[in-house]
Amino acid sequence: MQEVKSKNIVPPIIAKSEEEFIKKVQLVEPYVEYVQIDVMDKRFVPNWTFFDPEILKKYKGNLKYEAHLMVELSEKWVKDCVGASIDRVIIHYESVLEES
Repeated sequence: MQEVKSKNIVPPIIAKSEEEFIKKVQLVEPYVEYVQIDVMDKRFVPNWTFFDPEILKKYKGNLKYEAHLMVELSEKWVKDCVGASIDRVIIHYESVLEES
């Protein structure tokens, strides 16, 4: 029986290093079409995660990626995502609002 990849389950990847990122992606790759990369900058939220758009160019695999940006200055991060094989970007509107 052939395994069917889910179009509706999008596992988040939270990684602290390139090695951890690749390991986690490889674990879910046989089962899903999309993976969400959670990106945290230790400013917008108190945690930090590994994110290097160049890694996606090296390790694309058969997945589609979305990035969940929990970062300040998300406009800069969106630009990084555009050239990195990321199909969808999720931002928090608070990260682009200017303080009055």
